[in-house]
Amino acid sequence: MTVTALAVCEPDRALRLRLGAVAAAAGFDVAFPCNPGEWAATHDGVVLLSVRTLDQLDDVERVRRTRPRGIVVVLLDSPDQAAGRAALRRGASVVLDRHTDPGDVLSTVRLAARGSAVVPAQLLYEFAPAAPEAMVKLDDDELDLLYHLADGATIKRIARQRHQATRTVERHLHRLYNRFGVHDRVQAVATAIQMGLIRMPAPQVPASAGRRSSA
Repeated sequence: MTVTALAVCEPDRALRLRLGAVAAAAGFDVAFPCNPGEWAATHDGVVLLSVRTLDQLDDVERVRRTRPRGIVVVLLDSPDQAAGRAALRRGASVVLDRHTDPGDVLSTVRLAARGSAVVPAQLLYEFAPAAPEAMVKLDDDELDLLYHLADGATIKRIARQRHQATRTVERHLHRLYNRFGVHDRVQAVATAIQMGLIRMPAPQVPASAGRRSSA
């Protein structure tokens, strides 16, 4: 997926202009819409949405209703347990600290557009505590697919490692998303960890880290 359109929805004028300038320099077609839902209805791009209160997460749902497969990058003032969980459950593709460097924000947008799992490592473990009993039963093949997603692997990389066609992997992913009732890989991994379906070692990265690299 090649993304050229980017909607920057940030109330702070200075930060909005910095994000817009960095995005424009990187080749994005930048817009500053007042209504991200209306913008998403006519543009196949990324919505960069700054959220100060949980009520503003309604805008994430509006974008999802108009473009279910769209990418919504949410910038939170304090990406704590409650805010992070709420953002992903409402449909955010990516959750970042609002104070992340604009250049890193744009790098993360590109990773998300390529299909990588992108979420701050510490935040993932905060909003996805293991549940005592899984509500969804998965077979070994589905668990293997989940671990690939958690590792940030692209669809092409997963297809190579599983010796499958990319369309086969995409079909399996969509079936997995439907079972969890989620929209994308970030939500699928978070839900799996919350349910206790997969276990991952505690991340040894700085708290400011906000990306997973992809092959």
